[in-house]
Amino acid sequence: AGSPDAAKMAKFGEGDPRWKVQEMGQGGRNVNNWHWTEADIMPLFKGKFEEVLDDKMILEGVTDAVPGLVAQLHCWKLDKCTGEA
Repeated sequence: AGSPDAAKMAKFGEGDPRWKVQEMGQGGRNVNNWHWTEADIMPLFKGKFEEVLDDKMILEGVTDAVPGLVAQLHCWKLDKCTGEA
């Protein structure tokens, strides 16, 4: 029953030397944020968006709609940045 490797797997609480996390305590859990973590990085994104967008010409070009008309998209200031990041 079970997988062929089940007999070789480390078993929690049985002192198996392969179960390193148990011996390391809290310091051995989620090392380098390998597992899912939650962090509010919205300030980082807002700062980056402001750096990239504030007072910048985003797009400039001639349109096909009206001959000779130049279209421009200029971002003066990032006023609001919301969402989940």
